[in-house]
Amino acid sequence: MNEIDKMQEKIVTLETKLYRQLGSRFMEHWHAFKEELSHSERIILKAVDVLGMFITKSKSNTNFPLNEFNDLHEHLERTLRTNVSANDQLNNLYNYYTLRSNDRMNRSIYILTIVSIVFLPLNLVVGFFGMNTGGLPFQDSTMGTTYAFISMILFTAILAIAVFLKIERP
Repeated sequence: MNEIDKMQEKIVTLETKLYRQLGSRFMEHWHAFKEELSHSERIILKAVDVLGMFITKSKSNTNFPLNEFNDLHEHLERTLRTNVSANDQLNNLYNYYTLRSNDRMNRSIYILTIVSIVFLPLNLVVGFFGMNTGGLPFQDSTMGTTYAFISMILFTAILAIAVFLKIERP
């Protein structure tokens, strides 16, 4: 029971660190704790089963200290429940870690999408004006490059405003 109590304290410490800041070594600690809890759960489960069979076979003996062994069996079952509870707490921490990681990744993908939305039309316009063909808009004007540049800026601004207005609406 003492080892499981120490493990629960370590889990609480890990939980506190995770809630404060998403650490890079979280998964290493989580995996080590999970492995240790799984190992102890298997051992305690086997001990509960063996002690239960021992009590069942030995209770017919009149000199058998049944109450003491039942107390020990109950203590092992309580330790097993504590172990399972710590394991559940670790699972909850993993779910929270995954949620935060997914939120960060979604935010990054969202920003990259917005940047792509803004620069893709500009890329098309630059490609269009980069062709060496005749009949392009603003070709004959002395201010043609300035007009093309201003039209690209206006197009980008209008597109950006439309995207941000679309984002603000639910």
